[in-house]
Amino acid sequence: EINKSKNFKLPNYTKPFIEGSTNIWQEIMQDFLVEKYNLTWEDIIDAKLHYCIGGRYKNRIIIPCYFNNKMVSFIARTWDKNGTIRYMNCPNEESLINIKKILYNYDNIKIGQDILIIVEGVFDCIRVKSIFSNVIATLGTEVTSHQIELLVEKKAKNYYIMFDADVHITTTKKKAKKLADYLSAFGISKVVELPFGKDPADLKEQEIKEILNNYGIN
Repeated sequence: EINKSKNFKLPNYTKPFIEGSTNIWQEIMQDFLVEKYNLTWEDIIDAKLHYCIGGRYKNRIIIPCYFNNKMVSFIARTWDKNGTIRYMNCPNEESLINIKKILYNYDNIKIGQDILIIVEGVFDCIRVKSIFSNVIATLGTEVTSHQIELLVEKKAKNYYIMFDADVHITTTKKKAKKLADYLSAFGISKVVELPFGKDPADLKEQEIKEILNNYGIN
């Protein structure tokens, strides 16, 4: 449950993206999001993305995480190619709820959808969401019992698991299959095959559309 006794805010030195701003930090961060993830300005604003210019999360995109229409945590993604740690999660003692007890984009999925696409990461979700709105992220391949309960609560008729086609992590496909097997008790479930070595966030719009069309999703 959400810890209602704490106030939650994004890290110090965190700024929102502002349309028309000539701030050099914003330009660097926006260029990264466009080049790396093919995000549009609309995608950036829709996801309420921020950027951090100092402190512990300096040189990182800040992705707020919401649950039950309340900001409860965040994920920080470095844009610096020399950075050794790509992602940092908000520490559990600072967040309002453990990040593995929520799903990214959960609040925007209505109960009883015909199709629900399940991806790993926040940028996978943001990328696919610009093409097909009913997509949710598990924030990693280790899907907890809390997250599975939340998926089941959405009562989708069809679950499509679109995890990364990892080159070096051989267990990802097994975990996607395990999740599909579990969800098959609650609806039709399928594992979506991606091009070898690719994440949903790596793909161009037309590539995502073609993959979805191959599975009858349009």
